[in-house]
Amino acid sequence: MATLREVAQRAGVSVPVVSAYLRGSKSVRMSVDTRRRVAEAIEELGYSPNPTSRSTRAQRTNVMAVVVPELGDPVLADVLRGIYDSAEQRGIAIVLGDAGQRASGGVMLERLLAHNSMDGVIARRGSALEPAVLSDVAGRRIPVVFLDPEAPGDLHWLAVDDADGVQAATAHLIGLGHEQIDFLGGQDVRPDPSGGRRRYQGYVAALQSHGLAPRPPVLCEHAAEHGYEAFSTMVAPRVVQRRRDAPTALVVDDGTTAIGVLAAARDAGIVVPRDVSVIGYHETVATAMVRPRLTVVRMPMYELGSRAVTMLDAIVDGEFVPSGVVEGPAPRVIAGETTAAP
Repeated sequence: MATLREVAQRAGVSVPVVSAYLRGSKSVRMSVDTRRRVAEAIEELGYSPNPTSRSTRAQRTNVMAVVVPELGDPVLADVLRGIYDSAEQRGIAIVLGDAGQRASGGVMLERLLAHNSMDGVIARRGSALEPAVLSDVAGRRIPVVFLDPEAPGDLHWLAVDDADGVQAATAHLIGLGHEQIDFLGGQDVRPDPSGGRRRYQGYVAALQSHGLAPRPPVLCEHAAEHGYEAFSTMVAPRVVQRRRDAPTALVVDDGTTAIGVLAAARDAGIVVPRDVSVIGYHETVATAMVRPRLTVVRMPMYELGSRAVTMLDAIVDGEFVPSGVVEGPAPRVIAGETTAAP
């Protein structure tokens, strides 16, 4: 069966234009020639509107809600940029809610629901969305795309491959000649409690593929202060005392946390990368500004945001879209000044 997007491509117009034609909307100005091309495309392709698709009803608003747990999270910057760029190309307005500790995202959704004012929701796990709000969204047949693979119920999801990213980080250190590599992080309670587990699995896979033994994770939450404390108490003493179990390199599964690690190393008199190499996961503005410049793994966060809009827009149009990880670009190590041969 033909989709709304295929009709738009055949007619040489955008999906919102086809949607407006099907609704008989007068709010979108359309020339006689455009209407003819859309009508011909519908007939040629045998398009039949999906009765459950919001795009075929007058209530399509071309508004999407985006709810994230904390706008201050630097990793979200590229995700949001991808969301806004993709939405602008499609004529879709974005309403952004910062759930944080105030659950304002849930309040925002409730207001939009009360006025039937959105087509779909993009949400990050940990967004403090009240179960009642999610239930209301589902009850109104409003699609939701979660930005991680631990989406509740049978909701759609899209994510970057955390395991693949940390595997690339660990492989970079192995390629430099490191064998005693610690993993710091894993206790990712915000926004996704399973994200740390996936990243640790990538670390383990990289080591095992080279015949090396993985180590238990040095657990800490994602924040510079937690990275500072974890390194100071559980890593620095081993390095300073040159103990047999001292790591020569460290994989930190969050860029901001890695900045705290660098500060702790400096305060302990440990020179990076002479005494220990450090690589972080996720590139942010801060990781590029810190000195020594942090070696990081760049993940396709912009593409995650962009494709989340594409995915949600297709679902709103009644198309079947499978959940999954963002396919490309692959994780890329951005070499800084914090990794070197042991």
